[in-house]
Amino acid sequence: RPFNRNEVVVFNPPERFRELVGESSRKSKEALIKRIVAVEGDKVEVMGGKLFVNGVQQEEPFTAEDAEYQFGPVIVPSGDVLVLGDNRN
Repeated sequence: RPFNRNEVVVFNPPERFRELVGESSRKSKEALIKRIVAVEGDKVEVMGGKLFVNGVQQEEPFTAEDAEYQFGPVIVPSGDVLVLGDNRN
């Protein structure tokens, strides 16, 4: 089935995540819970603490605070989605 923006997904961490946090870390073994913020072909960026998809600022009542980082812009590749946690910092 196709994925949709704002769906919450649960998945096992990819190998690269385990490498970054360390194999012995408890976090490397826990399932990740994330929200789909963009689907294939979407242009995504975080600027000024806000998420923009295809140039439109997203309403995100489920986040507690603005992001303290900049990201993108990136285009989500075909067959992929981009996920972020609701806790952005």
